[in-house]
Amino acid sequence: HVKGKVVVVNGSTFSVHNPRGTDTIVTNDQTTFIRNDTAASLSDASLGKSVEAEGAWQNDGSLLATWVMINDQPPSPKRDCDCGGGLKGGPPDPKGR
Repeated sequence: HVKGKVVVVNGSTFSVHNPRGTDTIVTNDQTTFIRNDTAASLSDASLGKSVEAEGAWQNDGSLLATWVMINDQPPSPKRDCDCGGGLKGGPPDPKGR
C-alpha cells in the first residue's frame, strides 16, 4: 500500500514522495484508476496529485498497482497511517455499490 504526492511521471510509471521516501508505482492495462469517486485514467495521476495505490511489490522495489485512487486534496495527517479498515482488498467502487 502506497500513499504520496506524484513527483515524477514516466510513461505508465510514476514516483510518489511520502514520509518514508520515494516509491515507484507501475501501472498496466489491468490497473483501475479512480478520481473523485469516478473512473479515471493514468493521465489523471499528474505531477503534484496525491495518490493512494494498492498492488504487489516487485523484486525491483516498485509496486505493480492493482488500483490507484487520485485525490484532488492532499491526504490528512490522520489518513497517512495504515490503521486498518481503509481500502484494502480492491478499488473503491466509483458508483458507491
